[in-house]
Amino acid sequence: MKTFLLFPVLFMAFALLSCEKDNELATPLSGEWRLVEVYADPGDGSGSFEPVTSNKTITFGEDGAYTAKGDLCTMNEAADTETSGKFWSEDQNVEPNECISLAPRSGITYEFVGGELILSYPCIEACQHKYRKQ
Repeated sequence: MKTFLLFPVLFMAFALLSCEKDNELATPLSGEWRLVEVYADPGDGSGSFEPVTSNKTITFGEDGAYTAKGDLCTMNEAADTETSGKFWSEDQNVEPNECISLAPRSGITYEFVGGELILSYPCIEACQHKYRKQ
């Protein structure tokens, strides 16, 4: 009888653990993000995020690829070009196809702060873009 009861309990535990792993695979990065603020420090630590009006967006897929309206190689806020690239969740790195010369990885990293996506560019002084999920 104990063996009979043990099997369903183990099965349920395995099923619950499998669900958690599926949820972990669904990255919070997936979906469309719009540029809302830009940070550029002048070199003395006095910089702050400043609001921008921009149509620049990034759409991250579940497959490790993204598409963007706007250039991710630079801090440009314009959304005048269609671009694409790859991203890696394990080291939170973004690699635009258009600036692949920065290989092996572009130096553009991302993090989540308060539910917003922050892209950090490889600048001498801090320079970042803040995006909100659409």
